[in-house]
Amino acid sequence: MTDIPFFFVALAIISLIMLFRWWRTRTKFETRGLGWRVGVEEDLVCACHGDKPMVERLIQYEIDRKPELSRTVAALMALSRLRDDSR
Repeated sequence: MTDIPFFFVALAIISLIMLFRWWRTRTKFETRGLGWRVGVEEDLVCACHGDKPMVERLIQYEIDRKPELSRTVAALMALSRLRDDSR
């Protein structure tokens, strides 16, 4: 028996794994920075020790200051401000 069927099965499994990982990363709230993907809102939630109402207030504060900001950029600015304040 030849190894060709085994090769195609292995190729299909690897393709499905790569497709699943790509799909999972595309569904998160993320921003790109120098080619890396960063979960800004998740980092902000961690910085706030899981306090989601506080996260929403910080994001809304940044959006109120500059209404043209997207939610992701506002979360990044809120995270930066929070880290600066804690120094």
